[in-house]
Amino acid sequence: MNLNILKPNGILKNFLTVMVGSGLARIISILSIPILSRLYSPEDFGVLAFYSILISFIVPWASLSYSQAIPLIKNKKLAARLFFLCCFIMFLFSIALYFFLFFYGADLFDFFGFTDLSSWVQMIVFGGLFAAFYELASTWAIRNKNFNGIAKSQCMQSFWGNFLKIAFGFLSIGPIGLLLGQLVNQSAGVLVLLKSWRKEFSWDLKGRLIADAKLLIGHFSEFPIYKLPAQTFSILAANAPILMVSMLYNKAVMGQLSMAIMALSLPVGLLGGALAKVFYAEISSLGKRRVSDIKKLVINLQKNLFFVGAPIALGVYLFAENFFVVVLGDQWRLAGSFSSILAPFLLFQFTSSPLMEVFNVLGRQVLNVYLQAARLFGLVCIYIFTNNYSIDYQYFIVALSIFLSLFYIVTSFVVFWLIKRRLDIL
Repeated sequence: MNLNILKPNGILKNFLTVMVGSGLARIISILSIPILSRLYSPEDFGVLAFYSILISFIVPWASLSYSQAIPLIKNKKLAARLFFLCCFIMFLFSIALYFFLFFYGADLFDFFGFTDLSSWVQMIVFGGLFAAFYELASTWAIRNKNFNGIAKSQCMQSFWGNFLKIAFGFLSIGPIGLLLGQLVNQSAGVLVLLKSWRKEFSWDLKGRLIADAKLLIGHFSEFPIYKLPAQTFSILAANAPILMVSMLYNKAVMGQLSMAIMALSLPVGLLGGALAKVFYAEISSLGKRRVSDIKKLVINLQKNLFFVGAPIALGVYLFAENFFVVVLGDQWRLAGSFSSILAPFLLFQFTSSPLMEVFNVLGRQVLNVYLQAARLFGLVCIYIFTNNYSIDYQYFIVALSIFLSLFYIVTSFVVFWLIKRRLDIL
């Protein structure tokens, strides 16, 4: 990837900082997979996948997506007010979530075939709350471009999370070991980010707190109205394949697919995740008026992501199955086969996902809602067809790969259309 094109926009240093942190975190996770795959069964990884899906749903709802607005606020005092408002919303949400799961959790878990999770309600609530708080802390760090703190927090989370998973695996306590490690893997980095708040955080709470809260809620109302549904649809659509496999087939196949997706996301997420954070910080600082500069960033970003992602996707397609058998063991051969089938989807997701941040900055989250709803509708159609005609899981994965590849291609076109439309107006 030609990193020189990033220099004029001030992105290179921040990108490399986040990439190094993400890289170390990914390396730790990659090194742990061959050990974890021999300590836990595919069924255990199926339970982990379902738990992770629950947490991913909780995170945006915990703050009603208002946390995503923090990088857009120029005034530090108002940004701090929104931070504390999000904390208050998260506290109320966690209480409501606990009572909901206490009364209705057993039915929910039984529907997906995970009745054992009904005894772990407290861990689900605390896991979701901690993960949401880490996301909140990360958005504050993004606002202040504290990418060094983000990098350190990612490394800490990955190390301790995977260490606990391995330690509990040797104790043979079952999937609960994976869940405890995952909880740490999603939230422990808050401790690192807290250290920098003394210098960069405004603790001044004097003034019109209620008035400012009303102002912020009204000004950023698009986030709970549009961003939150978009995130919900996106999370549901992203995890729908795993949930559908659990309902169409069994936990073992679900565990194989979750292992394939997890393994694929580790190396590709190194660049994609790092660039997404830096990209959002940069276009947030540019604002709605500098659309031409945003267009240049978008073109450069997608072009370079494609040149990086194409050889990775080709390698996955050709060698994934044998690689999984050698590294993880023969019981994970099916996960390698799934990875090969999903290689095209991997490429287009890698090149298009970071571009979705443009919807936030240009104030068109409603487009993202439509896109995510369309993706979810398409997945539901695939599920109904597969269920009615008893399609083999290999062909089901092929249909998923084709449909999701097309979805991300369309997403890129929508982003460029939106930018062009804004340029025409300006």
